[in-house]
Amino acid sequence: MDVISASNAGLNSMEHLRNLELSCASNAEELLQQRQELLAPGKDIKGAALRSKIHQNQRKIAIDNFDDIKALEVLNVLAANDTWQIPTLTLNTGFTKRPFAELDFKESSGCVVRPL
Repeated sequence: MDVISASNAGLNSMEHLRNLELSCASNAEELLQQRQELLAPGKDIKGAALRSKIHQNQRKIAIDNFDDIKALEVLNVLAANDTWQIPTLTLNTGFTKRPFAELDFKESSGCVVRPL
């Protein structure tokens, strides 16, 4: 299912900013058809592994084919249906500098640091 269909069906939030880029691509219909083909034999694959396989196959292609007009269409539907897109920022920043992990940040913020 694409983001517009999910929102129109009553989905009130989507997590991790996943699938949004797939629906905002100029080739969104083609990508959706490919996902449906990947899902068909996927009954023997755990959900997380299947989701990762789909994103490994499609995410870069979708981003390379980002379409401003398609994105505006998707975002307008989400807004009209009050469907929230909830980012999980740690997924998107896992390989970047994280100032909150620095000792001086913890000291200045009053955070108590406990080793795991």
